[in-house]
Amino acid sequence: MRNTPPVVGSSGEYAGGDVLLNLDNLEELQTLHANRVQESATLEYKASAAVDNADAKKLEISKDISAMANAEGGQFVYGMSEANHMPNGLDEGFSQNPFNGLWFEQVIQQNIRPSVEGLKIIQIPLENGNVVAVITVPQSKTIHQAKDGRYYRRRNFRNDVMLDYEIREAFNRSRTPDLFLDLKLDNGLARQPVAFAPHQEISNAIPLFAAIGNRTHEPALYTLVKIMIDAEIQVGNTSGFGRAGTKNDDNGHPMTIYSYNLAIPVWSKN
Repeated sequence: MRNTPPVVGSSGEYAGGDVLLNLDNLEELQTLHANRVQESATLEYKASAAVDNADAKKLEISKDISAMANAEGGQFVYGMSEANHMPNGLDEGFSQNPFNGLWFEQVIQQNIRPSVEGLKIIQIPLENGNVVAVITVPQSKTIHQAKDGRYYRRRNFRNDVMLDYEIREAFNRSRTPDLFLDLKLDNGLARQPVAFAPHQEISNAIPLFAAIGNRTHEPALYTLVKIMIDAEIQVGNTSGFGRAGTKNDDNGHPMTIYSYNLAIPVWSKN
């Protein structure tokens, strides 16, 4: 490695659309209003009136959650009013009794089939004694049916009934491997510092560890891994990775591509 700031990248990227927000305290929720954060395919505001024991309200919650899970996943803020998809600020909230985290969990899971795994439900107290709630919905590896018997998918600012081909494609999610590449400059035990021998422009060797994981239980029978590394970085032992050409990154900086072919099953870490 040269005695200059390196740029390291890889060809992989995380799926799932917009980056989810960190919304676990009152200040962060108020910032949504202050910064005029618009609703999107992965963010929706719901006034506190949406939290109710009426069957129609529970059905609406199940439609919303299933539609988000059937699309890219996302977040709901219950207790934030909106106009034209822009936040109007937090409202008066709702009582934590009976509308606590368990209530949301039961309403969602009892009205959606199959149940949605990985839900994150956070309740944030207000000064008036009520609470608001943030529900984070992961993108599902299968497809979920709302209590009315329909399959919904979120598109921009609305929930649409899914078409037949969309339902078929969604059912195939659980039968498709979902691989990811994890790059580390340490082996999990000790971090290797950047060190230079006296009067040397090139640093001592630094190991770069590449590990492949699978988010599903469906095996990947064939995998092609490609890693892009700053062309100014001198690469020694590639441990099976072969040089596969060069490419400029988004800033026009030259990168060297290294590839590795795997023809063995790759299973989930879990």
